[in-house]
Amino acid sequence: MHNPLPVAFTHRILVPLWFIMILSAVPSSGEQTDLAVSDKPEKNKQSAASNQVISFLAASSTTEVMREICTQFELQTGHRVELTLGGSSSLARQILSGAEADLFLSANERWVDTIAQQPNRRGLSRIENRSNLLQNRLVVVLPTTASHKVSTLQDLLDDQIQNLALANPSVPAGIYAREVLKATGLLESLEPKIISGDNVRTTLAYVETASAQAGIVYATDTYIRPETLKTALNIPRHLHSPINYPLVLLRHGRHHPGAIELFKYLQSPGAAAIYQKHHFLINTAPQDISQALPPTDPVPSYESNSWFSSKEWAAVNRSCLVGFCVVLLSLPGGIFLGYILARIPFRAKSLVEVLVNLPLVLPPVVTGYILLLTFNSEAPVGQLLRTWFGIKIAFAWPGLVLSAAVMSFPLMVRAIRLGFQSVDPRYEIAARTLGATRTVSFFTVSLPLAKSGVIAGCVLAFARSLGEFGATVMLVSQRESLMNIPLLIYARRDEPGGLTASWGLLIVSLLLAGSALAASEYLERRGQTS
Repeated sequence: MHNPLPVAFTHRILVPLWFIMILSAVPSSGEQTDLAVSDKPEKNKQSAASNQVISFLAASSTTEVMREICTQFELQTGHRVELTLGGSSSLARQILSGAEADLFLSANERWVDTIAQQPNRRGLSRIENRSNLLQNRLVVVLPTTASHKVSTLQDLLDDQIQNLALANPSVPAGIYAREVLKATGLLESLEPKIISGDNVRTTLAYVETASAQAGIVYATDTYIRPETLKTALNIPRHLHSPINYPLVLLRHGRHHPGAIELFKYLQSPGAAAIYQKHHFLINTAPQDISQALPPTDPVPSYESNSWFSSKEWAAVNRSCLVGFCVVLLSLPGGIFLGYILARIPFRAKSLVEVLVNLPLVLPPVVTGYILLLTFNSEAPVGQLLRTWFGIKIAFAWPGLVLSAAVMSFPLMVRAIRLGFQSVDPRYEIAARTLGATRTVSFFTVSLPLAKSGVIAGCVLAFARSLGEFGATVMLVSQRESLMNIPLLIYARRDEPGGLTASWGLLIVSLLLAGSALAASEYLERRGQTS
């Protein structure tokens, strides 16, 4: 029972899949450079350094000032800087989980102390150098359209203030704000009014959009959007711990040579001028180094007048690429499991079904946390993959694919399983009666007849990959070079005016999902007519 068309269909599907899987085992360009350096360190030292970027983690409250400083530094030195912004607690946890960063600027000394107290896997301190760089203060901020006034902290109890925006208690801005309310005896009374943001920028956005009638933020943040925000009250400094910004030079195995230059530049007179322009208080005397030049024009704001910039296009391309990789890498396993669950009875079948479908019922952040515990550089599995195969999962490109694949795989398996269940098993029996083996009958009869389920599974996996956020943000975090569409929209949400800038991404997401569904319907109709 030989049919050339099903065989051709099978070859067109499976042969490219296995070829792509082999290619996917090859490390990315950055990993290739690292391996080359390890083989011939002296010969390739200069070329490897030029291809690397300086990884700089900074508190979100320093967004504008650090973007401007990093841009000036890149123009003056030629080094590339990858600036990752977020809550100090989140960034510190990344470092403790094995994320390789060159510098870390925290808004809280406690997290830096925690990093210093926990040595790396080689027993060495994670911090090579440290400097208390900046200071800040707290203020009560209101929308410019607000009719109510806040002259004292007691005024926050006014009925006109229904919501009070604070950062989460796990991040420095939230810690300092709660210290103030606790010191004044207002915390318990104001607790029902408090809405928490992931970081100080989210808190600021709540006030800007009038979701909260008041908020407690850093003084420097109120200068970002003076047209929508106004400072109502300067909070006395004795009510909270000193708001210091310690800068640390981190130690890891592949130290970028430009990291020391950036560390010094951040303490230079040129950087000091930028700090003052953004209303930060300088905590240490600046160092006089030759690379430090006066700043030029300010860096444009994160918010763009265009709906689409290079960052948006990069996120769209990255999401599509991740979706295709997920489909191609998951399809062989999805077909195998779908057929096994549909056709072959075995004792542990219920257990396999539970394990396959578990990501559907678990909260995505729980799945992501499990993946982080398993594949971070400090975990045994993560160390094994990094040491033996040169593959880094956590906080790297493979993490995007892995998190999306884990979350979308159950949907693919369920669709493919239904496709095989819709095939009359008598066709397979007839093929084996004519002398075909189980394998031959699978590729020539079962798989071609179940192609509608295979197509549906691919579309579902691709669409699910486009929307994957929870597991990805845990495993990869919000690194600029790794942001997909959901991560970039989430990052934009933390920026004043960022929700407006996300409309382009929302429209593209709808177009991509709609196109995938339309293509699925077309292929399914074509399969039914052929």
